[in-house]
This record gives sequence, structure tokens and C-alpha cells, in this order.
Amino acid sequence: MSDELDVEVEQRLALVLARFPGWFDEDEQARLRAQIRELVEASRKLRAFPLTNADEPDFLFQVGTRQ
Repeated sequence: MSDELDVEVEQRLALVLARFPGWFDEDEQARLRAQIRELVEASRKLRAFPLTNADEPDFLFQVGTRQ
């Protein structure tokens, strides 16, 4: 999985660098790589959490009339 993670991180970093050419030096690229890795890891954890169509949002919507 680490290889897949590394590939995804490098692809996303390449996208950022292609959109903003010349904006980042080597130190900034290293920080970007670390931040992207954190985001990719977090998104993988969220995708692993199963949801069903019956899962409700955190709020309760009540319909009624006020007089």
C-alpha cells in the first residue's frame, strides 16, 4: 500500500507543480509533499468507513407550524 500511496502523492504533487510552475523551491516542495501525504492518508481512512443510504446527517429537521 505504501507504493500506491507514494504514487498517488507524487501524482498530486506533479499536478500542483504543473498548475503553478516555478512557484515552489525544493523546501516548499518537500512541505507540499508532506501535506499532500497527510490529506491522501486522511481521505483513504474516510473512504474506508462504510456508509449506507440510511445514514442521517447530524441535525434533526422538524416540520411544524408555529402559532
